[in-house]
Amino acid sequence: MAITMQVIGADKVAREFMKSESNVTKDVKALTRKTLDDIEDSAKEKVPTTGTGALGMSVEAKLESDGLAGSVEATGGDKFYSVFVEYGTFKDRAQPFMRPAFDKHEPRYLNRMVKIVNRRF
Repeated sequence: MAITMQVIGADKVAREFMKSESNVTKDVKALTRKTLDDIEDSAKEKVPTTGTGALGMSVEAKLESDGLAGSVEATGGDKFYSVFVEYGTFKDRAQPFMRPAFDKHEPRYLNRMVKIVNRRF
């Protein structure tokens, strides 16, 4: 014995959900890009300047291909050197620039993320 059930309007609900999900994804991607750019800018402002300024110029935000995640890092030859600046060595004190930049923008990112999700669902 089979029971058949028809939900009237289910296709409309499914379309609205998919549209809402698409809007959430779009908003999250925009927020992620903006936050990465803000972290990059803050890190560049805070990085200690040397004679060439190469370390500051090497700081770069990179967005993952799906647009939902990314990183901010020192690139090129300065990637290795940046660790010594950030954490210090036995001879030189730490001069953090990446962590403070992240810490500055993380709370706003999380608050906006919650608002995006709550607004859509």
